[in-house]
Amino acid sequence: MFFSKTIFIESADAEGFKEGENVTFINWGNLLINKVNKANGMITGVDAKLNLDNKDFKKTMKVTWLAEHPKSKLTPAVAVDFDNIMTKAILEKDDDFKSYINRDSRRAENLLCDQQLRDCKEGDIIQIQRRGFYRVDVPYKPANGATFQETPAILFSIPDGRTKEVAKTGAKQASQPAKEQVRGKGSKKSAPAKAVSAPAQPAGDALALWEEVTAYGDTVRELKTAKAAKDQVTAAVNKLLESKKNYKAKTGQDYDAKKKPTGGASAPAASATGGASGDLALWEEVNKLGTAVRDLKVAKAPKDQVTAAVNELLEAKKNFKAKTGKDYDANKKPAGGAASAPAQAAPSSSASGDLDLWEEVTKLGKAVRDLKAAKAPKDQVTAAVTKLLDGKKNYKTKTGKDYDANKKPAGGAAPATKKVPTSTASGDLALWETVTKLAAPATSSATSGALDAWEATTAQGNAVRDLKAKKASKDEIMAAVGKLKELKESFKKVSGSDYDANKKPAGGVAAPVPAAASAASPHMDLWKQTVEQGDKVRKLKTEKASKDDITVAVNELKDRKAKYEAPPLLLPSLQQSPRKKRRLQNRHRHLKRVKLDSELKLKRTKIFLLGSSKLLPRQA
Repeated sequence: MFFSKTIFIESADAEGFKEGENVTFINWGNLLINKVNKANGMITGVDAKLNLDNKDFKKTMKVTWLAEHPKSKLTPAVAVDFDNIMTKAILEKDDDFKSYINRDSRRAENLLCDQQLRDCKEGDIIQIQRRGFYRVDVPYKPANGATFQETPAILFSIPDGRTKEVAKTGAKQASQPAKEQVRGKGSKKSAPAKAVSAPAQPAGDALALWEEVTAYGDTVRELKTAKAAKDQVTAAVNKLLESKKNYKAKTGQDYDAKKKPTGGASAPAASATGGASGDLALWEEVNKLGTAVRDLKVAKAPKDQVTAAVNELLEAKKNFKAKTGKDYDANKKPAGGAASAPAQAAPSSSASGDLDLWEEVTKLGKAVRDLKAAKAPKDQVTAAVTKLLDGKKNYKTKTGKDYDANKKPAGGAAPATKKVPTSTASGDLALWETVTKLAAPATSSATSGALDAWEATTAQGNAVRDLKAKKASKDEIMAAVGKLKELKESFKKVSGSDYDANKKPAGGVAAPVPAAASAASPHMDLWKQTVEQGDKVRKLKTEKASKDDITVAVNELKDRKAKYEAPPLLLPSLQQSPRKKRRLQNRHRHLKRVKLDSELKLKRTKIFLLGSSKLLPRQA
């Protein structure tokens, strides 16, 4: 370090000097300012005196300095600072980005630095006191014979992530707030843009404000589902927060998505009379696009297709809002005028056809779930999902509404499906259905409980499917699946039969059980035991239990199947022939014999292994 009577300091630092006060020169000590020389309002020099005995550095101004010394050659440099390309942090929908382009994002400043800068090479990172870190982009070059001029070092500033710039000099601290306004951090510039973009709402219209916040929330969820860019999601979240603040400021209470304010009926009536048919067509178009997006997600389509469908949905929503003056709401279908009466009468004329279509789509959905549960190959699952989507489209085309698994259409011929098979039925299928009917609970008091348990299980199943469609975390899905299994077990205890999503328990009084059921109780118990054991085997395989446990359960299932000779003899026409009985008995004996032979072989193998060391012949 070199000391001299003449030193260089920042001109902005010199503007903060006051005569008669001490200033701390870093790495030297305190100097007493005697006089500040000025010419035409500019500082030309400062007269100071060493005051190194004064060790009070707490309330003094700190400055950096360089000494003019014959052995110290100061190095010229150009410090380059880069600012944001845009002067506004977040652009609104109505903002023109050209108005917020930063025309002066590169600022250069000439410096004199220590002579050690001459030794720095390109790519070196250095720190300049009170300025920050810089990268040497062009190293210093001394004068050569061609130009007879030295080339200054060019230093590029390295951003450190701080939003507030480090104070370099005393004079620049006062201009700091102005710079923050230019960057858009809490600036007054961005406030008018947000005020213009926000839709004007009446002071007392709480319903309109609630719908606005709800629409912003839907937009945020759609962007997150589509895995949009972080900037878009952040902008949408900021809009949502602003709309919530606006809602609270005008209504005096926090926004709650589950508590919709009550609104007068006059406004909807007025809007419906104008362009009712056009609004309905726009609403149905957005609804179709939303269904298409959900179907693509369920089918796990490529990301490009899903993103394209989401973008198309967002455009349709914008078009709906532009033409109707309000946000799209899936739960509010616009009134279609006089055409609504025939539309309501149409389902009654084709009730049986709607019911058949609904049952067909439900079967396809169950087939898809079964394939996924069985971990079938991807090709089979994709083919089944394609069939399901076609079935849903066909259902919507013919009925005019989307398929809903929880809303079964009322059909004229539906009661006929509840009839018990007559004595004229024949075949194993009819016998199995008869046994299954008799296995249902007969008490009327348990009917309502079975219905409630079925509805709870159905709702939980829908929740599990929604979590899988949203690609939730594994822990959430496992917790939901565990709850679903518990509900299925409770349904089985209440109703006495396994849960079936396509067989909703009747809510009325149960039909009396035929007298033949009491005679069939031994066979029924054996049948139930076999079914329960089969469920146990499937559960063990699903949970990936150990091979020994599965083998034991499978052997027990085989034993029960062997003991189960036939279903109960309910009807004379369905009695088994003696020949079939003998065949089942012979099969039962054969299974026992095979089991005994396998156990005997296992014992012989163990005995041979234990005594093999004595039986082995000697080697020569």
